[in-house]
Amino acid sequence: MSYDYQVIASVIAASRHMGTHSDEHLNESVNIQLTSSGKPTIARLNFDMPLQWPAHPNFVMVNLPDGS
Repeated sequence: MSYDYQVIASVIAASRHMGTHSDEHLNESVNIQLTSSGKPTIARLNFDMPLQWPAHPNFVMVNLPDGS
């Protein structure tokens, strides 16, 4: 199933490595465009401005306005 969202969302960028404290940055009210398609599912996430990132990020979570 493919989808395309263009909304304002909260984005958490984090550096999570086993045995170390998680370093997270919350970016609130970010205008994003999230698209996906194909099998296996490939997603692309575009931001309209630079985000705050921790050192060596390896995790991104996007909270859409509908809670998903």
